[in-house]
Amino acid sequence: MQQAYHIYAFAVLFVTAYVTFYALRQIFSSRKIALAGSALYMLAPYHLHNIYIRMAVGEYAAQAFLLLIPAALCLLYGTTPPTKQQARKAWWQLTLAFSMLLQTHLLTLELVTLLCALFCLCNLRRTFTKRVFSVWAAAVGMVAALNAWFLVPLLTLMLSGDYDVMQELNRVDALNLQKWGSSFAGLLGLDAEAQGIGLALFLGTACFLLCILAGKEMTDRERRLGLWSTTLSVLSCFMSTSTFPWNDLLHVPVLGSMLLKIQFPWRCMALAIPALLLATCCALSYLQRRAAAKNMGAMLLAVTLAGVMLFYSGYLPTISEKYLGDASQLIYADDYTNVGWYYDGLYLPMMVLGYVCSVPFFLLTVRTSQKEGQKASLMKYVSVALVCYVGVLVLLLLWGRGDAFTLSILGENGLSLNLYTILFIAFFGIGYGAYYATADMPIPMVADCSDYETYRSGKYIPGIMGTLFSLVDKLVSSLSATVVGIAVSFVGLQSLPTQYDPYTPGMNWVVIVLFCIIPMVAWAATLIAMKGYTLTGAKMKEIQAVNACRRDAVAKGMKLEEAMDKWQTMDQLPAEYRS
Repeated sequence: MQQAYHIYAFAVLFVTAYVTFYALRQIFSSRKIALAGSALYMLAPYHLHNIYIRMAVGEYAAQAFLLLIPAALCLLYGTTPPTKQQARKAWWQLTLAFSMLLQTHLLTLELVTLLCALFCLCNLRRTFTKRVFSVWAAAVGMVAALNAWFLVPLLTLMLSGDYDVMQELNRVDALNLQKWGSSFAGLLGLDAEAQGIGLALFLGTACFLLCILAGKEMTDRERRLGLWSTTLSVLSCFMSTSTFPWNDLLHVPVLGSMLLKIQFPWRCMALAIPALLLATCCALSYLQRRAAAKNMGAMLLAVTLAGVMLFYSGYLPTISEKYLGDASQLIYADDYTNVGWYYDGLYLPMMVLGYVCSVPFFLLTVRTSQKEGQKASLMKYVSVALVCYVGVLVLLLLWGRGDAFTLSILGENGLSLNLYTILFIAFFGIGYGAYYATADMPIPMVADCSDYETYRSGKYIPGIMGTLFSLVDKLVSSLSATVVGIAVSFVGLQSLPTQYDPYTPGMNWVVIVLFCIIPMVAWAATLIAMKGYTLTGAKMKEIQAVNACRRDAVAKGMKLEEAMDKWQTMDQLPAEYRS
């Protein structure tokens, strides 16, 4: 279950980064601005808070698609009327964005819909032009059609009178929305234990306002987009705080019931972050022409990283008096409130470390595969993973044998890294990175096997090869639950342990076996099996060249049997196939 969630969270983060980069590049026509903006968006404290603290699966998934909406609005409401191509592009972006908001987080959808309606009213003349209105109508219709399977049951339930997002026991408390608003310190990210937007985006927006005052070279597009974004950000930030008159608005008919369903005013931060980001990127776009964007971008990223450190420091397990420095407490605790914080204390840095280390290994595996072939690349980096996990295993066996053999990252006086911790980080990071980079490498090797079968017998059977691989993969994967069950039975437990079960030495051994020994055995088996795998890089070049020559000959009328007899090695091929 945890691994499934890790994969999901990583996938959403990847989609968020890609969609944000895509939208910003479309708006500002600059890869550098899009890259800087994506980093600022991904590292915004409220975004991190939703992922690693609240684990608000729906809300942070919805945040992945928010930037598509301003990207579409820039196409429809630019300085010039949209072309047919721009209208089509805006249509599918609006359709995708609103569909994903509908499927992930209805409260974010409600807020975005209200703001889009307000924006359309403020631009009423442009909205009711034929092309723009047709885009909105087509997008709404397509969203309704694509999501009818969800909307029809939802509306049926809502009209039945049995639907209510607020429980009766919490209704009185919920009516006091005022108290759930953020403080201005929390909004700026100056409160380590409060979700906020962060100081960097506010500084970026302030830079935009200064650019308007001082710059005569700002384009109309930058000025309009920045002012709209700044206005929206001010409104959203104000709505996120406890000073906004939430309780007064709850008494307004219709509007009050809609606002009540928002539950927490600080949800408006999800709208404020994209708005502040757009204003910041407008400033970067202006300063880019004055050769000053690099300095501003570096400053904002530095402030962002400092904010991330402040954000993370508020949730370290060391803030709890019950945490005694024993790593076992990072997973097992005596009450529910401590379980999550202990686990997150290691989850975030170790998973980030693993994924960060996998990036250079992805690049290395690609380069090695191109030069030496899939076999050489797989064996090389599986060997790296195996060696590193031997180191992890040794360190785990030495765990707790004195003060020198415990993880120590932060102490009372700040950063406190001992040699044991450094070695554990190095072995785990490199080992996990190598493992993660090679996990999907057998997939292209299946294609190599298909090419080999075509070379050997003349039969083209990629479907059979893919099916065999999928069958073996599913058979092995299905054994995971059985392996875990058998391992747990050796501990003496009648059922799988939960986070509430006390930590025991037997469970420690089970974790070591499942985490280290079984993967090491599998990697050793992989290295042994690869000894009989003859499809090296040089061999695959020959196979592909021979297959290409035979294919061209058959296309010209030669029989396959004749082509196979005539061309079997690289030396027999015409010169154009040997290059």
